[in-house]
Amino acid sequence: MPSILLVEDEFILSEDLKEILINFGYEVVGMSACGEDAIAIAESLRPDLVMMDIMLVGEIDGIDAAIEIRQRLQIPVIFLSAYANETIIQRAKKAQPCGYVFKPFQEHEIKAAVELALHKHATQQQIAENEKWLDNVLTSIGDGVITTDIHEAVTFLNPVAESLTGWMLDEAIGLPYDKVFNIVYAKTKCAVESPIRRAIQSGDAIRFSADVLLIKRDGEAISIDDSAAPIRDKQGDIRGGVVIFRGSPN
Repeated sequence: MPSILLVEDEFILSEDLKEILINFGYEVVGMSACGEDAIAIAESLRPDLVMMDIMLVGEIDGIDAAIEIRQRLQIPVIFLSAYANETIIQRAKKAQPCGYVFKPFQEHEIKAAVELALHKHATQQQIAENEKWLDNVLTSIGDGVITTDIHEAVTFLNPVAESLTGWMLDEAIGLPYDKVFNIVYAKTKCAVESPIRRAIQSGDAIRFSADVLLIKRDGEAISIDDSAAPIRDKQGDIRGGVVIFRGSPN
């Protein structure tokens, strides 16, 4: 069953929340009334979720405590609040809460907020794991890989692409794609139309002609063999492009 740390400085309200959570089948593994203790308890018990009052006694309020818990422990947080002005709302956003419950609350609101927060956090974790796995694959692949957004700004280079182009990832991020991947026809030295642009516009994979040279950052020209394709999201909409290439014998 999901475990929850409850952080609320109103004793009666805290006990009511505990009973509601237990009745819904959750495990309340700890209770606290101040931000400092909440951080220590969260680090020790590692609950699945923290329900945190925004206004707490002590030097650290609920927002600062939630920010610390999210950044250090990656535990999702639901904020409990009786009121919120614009300043509080803007501060609360920094904690990236997975939900809010406003006092006075209804029992069904508690359950809905908890279930939504747990689902949202699990989804975020899965996305993060998928992105990490993809980064590992792209980093270890033997071909050069460059990705862009829909506007052809560079979003990623793997180590092979860094070596072949002469551009490092941290330098290339955000640059126009054709500045990093500068390709020309071998015979005429005229610029080749951006394969990323062609892939994004057509929605299809693009193969390069055999007489293409990549002009590296230092001016060296090398023959390459490559292809480009659009990057689509889960809905099938094009969000960018990718080019995969390798150096080829002259």
